[in-house]
Amino acid sequence: MSLPLDDDGGMQWFEREFRFPFPVDVFPGILERLRGLVPRVRSKIDGVPTAAWVERIDKKWSAQENIGHLLDLEDLWSGRVVDFLGGVETLRPADLENRRTYDAEHNARDLEETVAELEAARNELLGTVEGLEPGEFGRTAAHPRLGQPMRLLDHLYFVAEHDDHHLARVHEILRRQGGR
Repeated sequence: MSLPLDDDGGMQWFEREFRFPFPVDVFPGILERLRGLVPRVRSKIDGVPTAAWVERIDKKWSAQENIGHLLDLEDLWSGRVVDFLGGVETLRPADLENRRTYDAEHNARDLEETVAELEAARNELLGTVEGLEPGEFGRTAAHPRLGQPMRLLDHLYFVAEHDDHHLARVHEILRRQGGR
């Protein structure tokens, strides 16, 4: 099965609707998904030639650009955790045009450096949330694009879904190139 390939990573991320029906006590599983990002990235690129990482299909982001995009958003994810813990009403907005990713020229960078920076940034996020009391995952704020309230737990779930979304895109790009 082939997935659609869009600039935002495939599968129409901005058109997804999110519901958060699960109880706060599922936070350990969501944290585990967040911990798994970098090992999963490494497993996708291990043994794949550099040329395959940077190749674009249909003028969409390459596998390397998708990985770079994950790094680009770590500041937003961590900032929103700060927002929750600070008791804001509405979370800081994202750059819906993804200018940071387009301007970063990720294909010209060393992918291993990008992955190392992603690992450091994700570890920073995890270091913050792993030290929280379970009840703190229930703090709420409005998500600016979704126009709905979410809990800190829901934000972390949203981040994990975004990770999976782009990892699926990386997988599809490499599969189409015969790399996986």
